Amino acid sequence: MLRIEGDASWDGCRVRVLADDGRSVFEDEECDVRVRDGGLEVVYWDDRGAVYFSGRREPDGDFDLWCRSRPRRAVLTFESEARRFTGTWREGDDQGTWVVELPDAVD
Repeated sequence: MLRIEGDASWDGCRVRVLADDGRSVFEDEECDVRVRDGGLEVVYWDDRGAVYFSGRREPDGDFDLWCRSRPRRAVLTFESEARRFTGTWREGDDQGTWVVELPDAVD
């Protein structure tokens, strides 16, 4: 089981962003994830440029994130057995789910 305590980082993560209706909004395998000082950073590039989320872990264990490069908010939950973060995002009237999968070989 993978734990995310202390500082950790993973490069080459797979990110999948889905709209509420299930259609794929974005997918890439060049997402970087950093856990530092109880916070989480998720960074990837789409056709509009860098997408940079950061935020803190809440008492319930979820990460409440805001995007520095877009008017977007998100929540991610770490699923240790699956080695991934899953959650929701919202930007204006648009919303959906997203998944960030950590690479298997890197801890």
